[in-house]
Amino acid sequence: MSLLTWDKPDAQATAPQQPAATADELSPLRMTIVGALLIAVGPISMTLYTPALTMLTQVFDVSEAAIRATITVYLFGFAAAQLICGPLSDRFGRRPVVATCLGLYVLGSLAAAAAMSVLMLDGARAVQGVGACGGMALSRVMVVDRFSGKAAARIISLMSLILSIAPAAAPVLGGTLITIVSWRLLFVLMALYGAGLLALVWWFPETNSRRDPRATRPRTLLVNYARLLTSRAFLSQVVLTAFAVGGFYAAQTLTPFILMGRLGLSSPTFGLVTASLMAAYLLGSLITNRLLHLLTPRQLVVVGALLVLTAALSLGIALRLGLGVAEVVAPMCLWLFGMAFVMPGVTMSALSLFPKNAGSASALMGSLQMAMGFVGTAVSSLFSVAVTAMAIVPPVMGTIAAAAYLCANRGQLSTTSPGR
Repeated sequence: MSLLTWDKPDAQATAPQQPAATADELSPLRMTIVGALLIAVGPISMTLYTPALTMLTQVFDVSEAAIRATITVYLFGFAAAQLICGPLSDRFGRRPVVATCLGLYVLGSLAAAAAMSVLMLDGARAVQGVGACGGMALSRVMVVDRFSGKAAARIISLMSLILSIAPAAAPVLGGTLITIVSWRLLFVLMALYGAGLLALVWWFPETNSRRDPRATRPRTLLVNYARLLTSRAFLSQVVLTAFAVGGFYAAQTLTPFILMGRLGLSSPTFGLVTASLMAAYLLGSLITNRLLHLLTPRQLVVVGALLVLTAALSLGIALRLGLGVAEVVAPMCLWLFGMAFVMPGVTMSALSLFPKNAGSASALMGSLQMAMGFVGTAVSSLFSVAVTAMAIVPPVMGTIAAAAYLCANRGQLSTTSPGR
């Protein structure tokens, strides 16, 4: 069934606990578009900004490591804030928490645009990270609030499809703007995007019909997260996305210093080259959406995990054989292509384990992804040569991601069939 003909959720698509009168307020099409725009806040904050990284070393007269730290603190703020963002949404609802986060994102973006030193930029980026986490943490759980089964997987896949468009255009736009205007305009654009989303979320229906007034109590927080972190079923799913996303963020941080710093690509050309990454994700999302009619989400996750493993090994091997644009970009494209297969199935499987604490589960899942991104970028900064870091850190993380998932789920994978 085409998304455009999906005006209302059918009986199977609607979560059984959701009253029909409320479910009618939110169509799959509306959920898909708004959810994709919310998730895009995080990637846009990375991809729009990366063409300016090498320029900022000269603007602030600092080292590459100091500029890379502006991404590290962004990821740290993103990861840490999600741990409280999810429980807050379990107690107060998804919409007010997302709106508050977007408000912080706008403030952080404006502060970054006005930064007069790298330390001021670090602080602003940390606030940006806290603000951006709401959309990433809660958009997918908002889907699970209202939809289930293959319908939910299809919506998440279509969200990923739409999500790939803006981050694909962002590096091209960013690379062009910094050559004709100023890097500060990039953060102004981020602020405008956040403000537009804030207005959109203001009129969006609340999806959490089972609010838990105890969700933010310290004891409840500890118990809920301890329960999640000791759940073998939960960890066996999120280990894949945590290491795979973290490894890719580490690679993305290093890319401008290799392609622009070492290979001499101009900012606009760098934007065009990195846009191919999101094009790969777009293609993967399109194929995933089609294959969901034929295969189970779990089967697609296995395919995606193998693609990520292939990409990780290819990146490590290619950079030892030579240094060129293809050696860097081709494995990263394959990496994102595989992630498009992974995200719907892993998200559904992980969140469905804890329906009463879906906000906390989603937040922890997102936090682990950003935490591994923080770890990956921090470890990469220990290498004085960006190429060496690229050839070691992302490949190791990608290999761990796929191997850990396949080993942890080998019993279930052997019994999976298309009809199940």
